[in-house]
Amino acid sequence: MGWVNKGEAVPKLDAVIFALGPGEVSEPVETPTGWHLITVQDQREAKYDNFNEAATRKLVQHKYLDQKLDDYVVNLRMNDFTVTVYQDVLVRLAQQESDMVKSLAEKAEQPGSETEQRIGELRKLIKP
Repeated sequence: MGWVNKGEAVPKLDAVIFALGPGEVSEPVETPTGWHLITVQDQREAKYDNFNEAATRKLVQHKYLDQKLDDYVVNLRMNDFTVTVYQDVLVRLAQQESDMVKSLAEKAEQPGSETEQRIGELRKLIKP
């Protein structure tokens, strides 16, 4: 997941993430997006938590402007532009996605695959 600030993850994950110390592995956690195992690799002090600092104000301003621009674009797409869905293109793209997933699954089953390596790493972290 990368660096996570308190309050950025869904509440259930947030609670687990900030209860763990470096190197610890969580029990399985279920959220609306599925099951998760969490390991904290490192911790650092929060940045941009003081609005009196210029860097914090600048970051907040950029995020605010980005959100306003996103809202504007969504509004344009919803209200000012006709959207046409081409069934044949949609089916072709779905087939390409399916073919890619099948290819990745086949690669994952190969001995020494990256998936196999990651599973091995997770098994080392999980203590029975």
